[in-house]
Amino acid sequence: MVVGVLAEACGPSGARHAPASFGVVFETGYGERVDTFRGLVTKGLVVGRDTTIALVLTGAELDLIYPKVVEVHLFELPELRAPTGCSMVPSTWPRLAVRADTRERRFRWEYWWACSDSLRGTKSWKGLMSVVGTIRGIVRARPEYRGLPQPRGARI
Repeated sequence: MVVGVLAEACGPSGARHAPASFGVVFETGYGERVDTFRGLVTKGLVVGRDTTIALVLTGAELDLIYPKVVEVHLFELPELRAPTGCSMVPSTWPRLAVRADTRERRFRWEYWWACSDSLRGTKSWKGLMSVVGTIRGIVRARPEYRGLPQPRGARI
């Protein structure tokens, strides 16, 4: 759902800064979750108990995610459609919710959609994955996250 108009605040260098209302929630069915609104991150540990920690992203970190959201026109991306002829069974269901000012956008997709070269090749898919990659990269670089236990077991 898209509501309202996105205000972009630009600094003196032209860099886009995240509005105060900006935040994301990214989660997978594997237990991974990043919630910048609540300042919580959960690491899925597969056969171990998932671990949730307080991890508030800094303004500078949010300022790395927000320009990516703007760059890929995330609020205007068309809905993702499952490809036809893909026989893989979904192994998880990632979700991404992004809010900035009065605009909000939610995505939910199945990893098996990626078995379609036609979907992976789209600008929408690449844009969505670049936002997810930016979020994951920032969280995984934080010492608090790196200090969490390593997952045990295997994901199929």
